[in-house]
Amino acid sequence: MTRVRHLVKKEFLQLRRDRPLMAMLFVMPIVQLLLLGYAVSADVAGVRLAVCDRDASELSRGVVDRFRNNETFKMTLESADEAEMGRALDSGKAQAALVIPAGFAADVAAGIPAAIQILLDGQDSNTSTVALGYAMGILEEAVGEVAAASGLPGRKRLVPDIRIRFNEDLKMANYMIPGIIVFLVLMVTSMVSAMGLVREKEIGTFDQLLVSPLKKHEILIGKIIPYSVIGFLELILAVGFARLWYGIPFAGNAVWFLFNIVLFLFTTLGIGLLVSAMAQSQQQAMFLTVFFLFFFLMMSGFMFPIENMPAVMRLVTYLNPMRYMLTVTRGAFIKGSGPGELYPQALALLLFGAVIFSTAVWGFQKKIR
Repeated sequence: MTRVRHLVKKEFLQLRRDRPLMAMLFVMPIVQLLLLGYAVSADVAGVRLAVCDRDASELSRGVVDRFRNNETFKMTLESADEAEMGRALDSGKAQAALVIPAGFAADVAAGIPAAIQILLDGQDSNTSTVALGYAMGILEEAVGEVAAASGLPGRKRLVPDIRIRFNEDLKMANYMIPGIIVFLVLMVTSMVSAMGLVREKEIGTFDQLLVSPLKKHEILIGKIIPYSVIGFLELILAVGFARLWYGIPFAGNAVWFLFNIVLFLFTTLGIGLLVSAMAQSQQQAMFLTVFFLFFFLMMSGFMFPIENMPAVMRLVTYLNPMRYMLTVTRGAFIKGSGPGELYPQALALLLFGAVIFSTAVWGFQKKIR
């Protein structure tokens, strides 16, 4: 046991001296606990709502106020133009729209079932279903109070015209599969590039490249191109599977989508280069890559709506390039969105790609001096 005790002591000393590994073992779990504790929520809140009140009566204004004061909804647009409701849904400014027609209050006062229109963005089927339930509850409560005060009989008082756009069948696969495509491209390109470069450093083949006639930028380009090809092959496989197996339509512009994928690859490959520059072993590279992937996944809106997160966490999501690529991919598949609606996401991807890839190249070249 004495010999075993000395061996155990040696292992603990070796762990303590490995500062990067110690940080991974104790700092990363704390960060992950914070992200999981605050970012993960299945509740539906802050649904972006656009309202068109064409009645402009006391009752309709009261209905609008009820929506405004309900934490499930966040009023983003009020307009008397019905066409504006459709444009708000197209651009993502609203996830739901309420159109109150002229004569709404008069119909309720006369005991006539009042017509009202509810438009929903069906991309996220869970959010749409929950938002519709809350909206109907608010409307029925408001109309019911007026009817009860007027002594009207308790028959049907509302005739809702519910229209679901972009994923009319509310299929969850139509929402999740585009997100999985983005995550697969991110995971494969960042992890394969990081692990491949670190493995070469461990077995010594990378040192052989350094003493070859190849210049540093030639080594870098030669390493990046194969991983880029792998990323595109993974993308083609995933998109083909989504179209042929799940039957998910691709309604957007393919050229625009590929342009954004190229911008995104600069970020993912840059992350792989950064990890390979920081890691001394494949074990460290795996830990770091998984940590980055965990952050990107949790803070992108892939599984849990960003609107449900606390304000601080919502700000953190702006530092996540996957958030922007996710919006582009879901928009291309489900909504047919193009440059007119998604140019802010493309600009964000361009900025992330330029900063992360440039930093990674600088770190990579510094490491091989």
